[in-house]
Amino acid sequence: RAWAANGFLEIGKTPLSGDFFNVLGVTPIAGRTFTSEEVKSGGAPVAVVSYGFWQKLLGGRADLSGTSLRLMDQNVTVIGVMPPGFSFPRDAEIWIPRELFPAQISRTAHNWSVVARLRENIGIEQASAELTQIAKQLKQEHGKDMDAVDFAVVPQQEYMVRNVRSALLMIFVAVGFLLVVACANVANLLLAQVTTRQREFAVRAALGATRLRMARQFITENLLLVLVAGALGVVISYWGVKLLLSLNERSLPRMSEIGVNGRAIGFTLGLSVLIAVVLGIVPLLRFSTKDLETVLREAATAARGYAGQRVRSLLVVAQMALTLILLVGAGLLGKSFYQLLQIDPGFRTESAVSMELSLPDVPSDEKSYKKLMESYRRLMETGEAPAETVPHSNEEERQRRFQEQLLERLSTTPGVIAVGTINYLPLTGGGPSGTFLINNDPSRKGEADYRQASAGYFDAMRIPLLRGRTFDATDSVNAPNAAVVSQSLAQKYWPNQDPIGQAIQFGNMDGDLRLLHIVGVVGDVHDYGVDETIEPTIYANSLQRLPSWTWTVVARAQTEPSALVPAMREAVRSLDPQLPMKFRTLDQVFSSSLDQRRFSLVIFVAFGATALLLAAIGIYGVTTYVVAQSTQQIGIR
Repeated sequence: RAWAANGFLEIGKTPLSGDFFNVLGVTPIAGRTFTSEEVKSGGAPVAVVSYGFWQKLLGGRADLSGTSLRLMDQNVTVIGVMPPGFSFPRDAEIWIPRELFPAQISRTAHNWSVVARLRENIGIEQASAELTQIAKQLKQEHGKDMDAVDFAVVPQQEYMVRNVRSALLMIFVAVGFLLVVACANVANLLLAQVTTRQREFAVRAALGATRLRMARQFITENLLLVLVAGALGVVISYWGVKLLLSLNERSLPRMSEIGVNGRAIGFTLGLSVLIAVVLGIVPLLRFSTKDLETVLREAATAARGYAGQRVRSLLVVAQMALTLILLVGAGLLGKSFYQLLQIDPGFRTESAVSMELSLPDVPSDEKSYKKLMESYRRLMETGEAPAETVPHSNEEERQRRFQEQLLERLSTTPGVIAVGTINYLPLTGGGPSGTFLINNDPSRKGEADYRQASAGYFDAMRIPLLRGRTFDATDSVNAPNAAVVSQSLAQKYWPNQDPIGQAIQFGNMDGDLRLLHIVGVVGDVHDYGVDETIEPTIYANSLQRLPSWTWTVVARAQTEPSALVPAMREAVRSLDPQLPMKFRTLDQVFSSSLDQRRFSLVIFVAFGATALLLAAIGIYGVTTYVVAQSTQQIGIR
């Protein structure tokens, strides 16, 4: 989070190396990027901001001199502005040199991503092979200090769209089906119109009119209708695109570039004109194959050939078939979406509100960090247990007191049933995970997600307690560190015994090598989405461990959860008036996790309904035409 002047803006900050912008081939529209003096340890704290951030909070000032932000509890000077639409990595608003963070010694974490531009004539396969060799060399050089055995190479475009490719392809297919249905509808109506006017065309041909002249007239009439329809479609599309983006705003990349622009309008109108020309020529070609005497005789006697009827019937069948495909797709997606709604996320969403907070990062002591990593290395190599005592800095103690005071004030707020904190709220993208040891034994390893929660969190979320207890007042700072594990973790690592009393070493997650003693088992929670696999989870007491810089407060209300927002905001401001907050009910959190599925469902339902309407209109028009042409026959019968 960052703020400038008197305003707050929720942002994503991205630490990066000096060549980042050069690799991506992007230059700022104002100011500059980092210099070599700023991307080294001890360099001046500077930042490059996004175009949206520059416009919203900095007023779009061309002169950036003297412009600074309060970021990571220090003043950072703004030196450049990126062009509109540039937001890589996704949702990034501020880019800072990675040297503003302390050097990391550990090679087992996966906290950094690498972006590279390949040389000319170098393919993905060759680059992947070279990086594999580099990985092997690093593994030989660093041995157990490095977990990675290979590096994956992913094309940048694939990396950016891999999560939305299926949704975009689904839209493309649905649009294609709808276009074919509309074309079949128009072709059917034009076929009927040409059939009705065949005497007119025969008379004009007898008087000397060429096929080209008649085709030009018919196409001109179609183009006039297409232009009117195109203008109406452009007006509706502005509203429709905004609606679609609002349905899937969390999943679509480069949102700022999506919209109805000149290229989109030109392509749509061009396609419409092409369809109008094709649909105008084909029916005329159909009737131009007959001789004039036959056409005039059929028109005079109201006789109609069966060939035209077969074509119209075929078009009707095609319309209904494609419409049925869209409706079946919508039905299947609706069934899938309904089944997702029936999945228990592991907690209760009603009557609860979340408040996301972001405290200043706790500065790391490089000397203490090296000592920590040395202790952890000895543990992994020789099994030597690390020291149980961990010194806490003044900033860590301040954050712990802040959390205690905030929870104490919120627990006494009228209307609050339960309140607690978690560093990563379920269904919001997950959090850290890694390898833990059982009882400090390097030969007994496990894999789990790591979360920090406070007393009251499980009650506030209504996560069921299956065995033992959750955190309480006895879990003080100096008491043995308590841990609560999920049901899936207990079943996986202690299938035939009681996990209560077992000890876990998970210091590589938060830099605290004290053992975690299991005091309880709770139900499983879907952290990454209700349609994703449940991961085993270890919950540590946030008031005993080294604090996380970002966490979420969850409060359960007796009535309407939104009524708690003013009181929660006031409680935070009474402790820190500059701390930014973001409020959402758990119902909103759950709903936003289904944005991708809801988006696809709405698309297919809307397009299926539109196709059904077009098919009904087309069939009605054809039926009306057939009845009108059969009036004489009906009268005689």
